[in-house]
Amino acid sequence: RQIKFILFLDPEVDISHVGDAVWRFCNNADVKRDSIIAEVVDETRYSQIFIDGTRKTKALDGFERDWPNILVSTDEIIEKVDRIWPELGLGPLIPSPSLRYKKQVHGKGAVAV
Repeated sequence: RQIKFILFLDPEVDISHVGDAVWRFCNNADVKRDSIIAEVVDETRYSQIFIDGTRKTKALDGFERDWPNILVSTDEIIEKVDRIWPELGLGPLIPSPSLRYKKQVHGKGAVAV
């Protein structure tokens, strides 16, 4: 028997970075609460599992607590690290991962509203 998984992610998650997509999905999904299983109807179709890996909100999901925001460094910190990188003896500059994740931040604090 074959099973097809369909995972839902927030639109700002770049699915071309598979590791990032899996990380964001795992942080946002509770399989008991966020999944629907569609059993196979006949032998020619897959069973399907749909799992919601999006950030939860009160307005959309009835979720009652604040949802944690993704954490990123500020522009000032990124610039400072880039500036002192050669002095740290760590090899060639590695761009800050925060640059890739900034578009996934919702609001200005540690809580996604």
